[in-house]
Amino acid sequence: MSISRGERPTPGQGTLRAEVLQAANTVTGQIIRGRDMVAGVGEQTDLTAVAAELGRAGTELLDLGDRLEAAG
Repeated sequence: MSISRGERPTPGQGTLRAEVLQAANTVTGQIIRGRDMVAGVGEQTDLTAVAAELGRAGTELLDLGDRLEAAG
């Protein structure tokens, strides 16, 4: 998906962009959460849950990548 400067994204492109940003934010948040847990700071939850969420978000990003490629 390529949008030139000044060109407005289609509703579908805007939706895909929002989904990519949400998934990227999830991955970033889980990486930070895992790092903090290993360092012994912040909320101490189950590392298995963090790993599972990272896996889910990674799978979602792969799917979104395929959809972005298909959208051109």
